[in-house]
Amino acid sequence: MLGIAFSLMGRAQAPTVMAFVINLGVPPLLFAQVLYGRALYTSSVLIGAWWISVIFLLMGSYYGLYVAAQRADSRRPWKAPALAALLLILTIAFIYSNNMTLMIRPQAWVAMYHASPAGVQLNTEDPPLWPR
Repeated sequence: MLGIAFSLMGRAQAPTVMAFVINLGVPPLLFAQVLYGRALYTSSVLIGAWWISVIFLLMGSYYGLYVAAQRADSRRPWKAPALAALLLILTIAFIYSNNMTLMIRPQAWVAMYHASPAGVQLNTEDPPLWPR
């Protein structure tokens, strides 16, 4: 699957496609902030360490895509850095899904805060999280 995606879009274009995907994802996030500002802020604080880690995970995924593209262009093995970038991107998606499902469950906020106010928990007990 990863090889097909890389072949279809061209190996050197993977970082560019990633930039477009991120830019297409920003407006819905800003719209969610407008509609559900307080809930999104609270859920983001409750999983704060994970929410901040999205920045570093994103930088790592960009690095993996650039390394994979460079290796593919020079006819060297590129699947390992591309797979690492994919895993980082899927981790970001899991954190976002976690935040959005926690946002709509205000009854869980107090218990999560009392369990750990440091923001290192995730909302893994919520059944709708896993299909997302």
